[in-house]
Amino acid sequence: MGELHQVYLALGANLGDRQSNLLQALQRIRIAASIEKVSSCYETKPVGYLQQPDFLNMACLITTELAPHDLLRFLKQIERQMGRQASFRNAPRPIDIDILFYDNLVLESPELTIPHPRMA
Repeated sequence: MGELHQVYLALGANLGDRQSNLLQALQRIRIAASIEKVSSCYETKPVGYLQQPDFLNMACLITTELAPHDLLRFLKQIERQMGRQASFRNAPRPIDIDILFYDNLVLESPELTIPHPRMA
């Protein structure tokens, strides 16, 4: 068995059945990770593009053997499978999954920045 990494994810949904989308995303994440903790859900106003429904958000702590970029590809695949379309930044979406922290890693690449730059 490979090394396990502790990763914090943020999940958000503002299209369709938001709560169901979050739970479905958690189920899919379980394919490649162990979910250790899940926050409560909280509602937030959209940022940037305001003409859209409010988001339902949650965070979770997972452990996974996936390397950061492999994890990112896996999460993007879940977003696509759940109907997320390529669109403009801050667009409405059925699911959004962001990597907040990955162990104590600090990473900046064109595809991925850890810790997440807009985490505040």
